[in-house]
Amino acid sequence: MTDLVVNRHALPDWYPCKSVALVYPYKLKYREHLIPFYDKLLRYVPNDVGITLVVRDASFAEAYLNKCHESGITNQINFIEIPHISDIWIRDFAPITIIEGGLKTALQFEYAPSYVEKKDHKYLLRDHNAGETLWMKLKGYGVGSMYFKWDMGNLTHNGNGHAIVTNRLIADNQNVNIEHELRPMLHVFTGFEEIHFIPTENEDKTGHVDGMVRFIDGKVLVVGSYSRGIENHILMDMVAENLKQDLGSEFTVLRLENGTPEDYESEGVGSAYGNHMNFLRINDTILFPYYSDEISKEPLNDFVSELKHNNINIKVIPVDIPEIKDLARLGGVLNCISWQVF
Repeated sequence: MTDLVVNRHALPDWYPCKSVALVYPYKLKYREHLIPFYDKLLRYVPNDVGITLVVRDASFAEAYLNKCHESGITNQINFIEIPHISDIWIRDFAPITIIEGGLKTALQFEYAPSYVEKKDHKYLLRDHNAGETLWMKLKGYGVGSMYFKWDMGNLTHNGNGHAIVTNRLIADNQNVNIEHELRPMLHVFTGFEEIHFIPTENEDKTGHVDGMVRFIDGKVLVVGSYSRGIENHILMDMVAENLKQDLGSEFTVLRLENGTPEDYESEGVGSAYGNHMNFLRINDTILFPYYSDEISKEPLNDFVSELKHNNINIKVIPVDIPEIKDLARLGGVLNCISWQVF
C-alpha cells in the first residue's frame, strides 16, 4: 500500500479557510436555547473569515444581518437554507474536503452513529442528506460517498497522510475488513497512508477523537490530559506515549489539560463541560473553549507557553462565553458545531 502513488489529500483544519459554517439553531427543536451562545460566538470569528449560517428557515436573515452589523460584526455572513436539517453537529455529518490536482472535491461517509437511539435514526438520515446539500449549494457539484459508517468528529489528520481515529470506527464497521478493505480504500480516496487507532475514553459514548487528540500542524499533535486521580488520566498518558512512538521522532507531541469531567448526561451523551481539546481551528487561530478562570486559565496559559516554546505561530483566543456551558452539556463544544469551508 505504501508503494501506491495517490494524488488525493484531505485538507487539514489549518488550510486557508474561506468561511466557517455553523448550524444556527433558529427553529431547531431542543436547540433554540443555544441562540445566545451562537450570537456571541460570531464575534470571535476572525474578521477576514466569512460566516456561513446553515438554517432551517432563513426568513429572519435580513433582520439578523442588521443586528450583527449593529453589534460590530464585520464578517461576510451568508445563509444557506436547508429545511430538513435536524441538529447542530455539523462536524459529524458534513463531508471532508479532498484536493486532487488542484480541484477540491468532497467525500462523505454514512452518518449513523451507534450511540443514537433507533427511534431517532430518521434525523440522522436528514442530517446526512443536509451535509450533501450543503456542499452542493456551496460548490455547485455533488459529493462522493463511501459505505463506511463514520462521523467526522472521530477524525484528526495532518493533511499529509497521517490520520488518527478511535477504535469506534472498527466497532461500527464490523462487516468491513480493516486491513484489506478499509485502510487501502481510505488511502486511495483520502490520502490517509497511515491510520492510527486509539482507544475511546471511558464513559464517552460518542467514541470521538476530537476531544482527545488534535493535529495542529503537519508535524505537531496535541494530546489531552487530566489531573492525577481523575478517570482517564492514565489512559491519556498512554495514548500520548503510544502516538509518540507510532508517529516517530520527527513529530512534536504537546499536552493540553482538560478540566474534571462533569457528572451530567443529556440525550444519552455525557457532558463535555471542561473539555479544552474540542477547540476550533481557523487558519492561524485557535478558538479555545473557556469555562471559568478556575477551570481554564492555567491550561490556557500552559498551552500558549508550549506553542511559543516550540515556535508554533498560532494565535489562541479564549472563547469566554457563559452560555458555553449550555452547549457543552449537550456533549460537544467548538469543533463539534463547526465546519471549515475551504
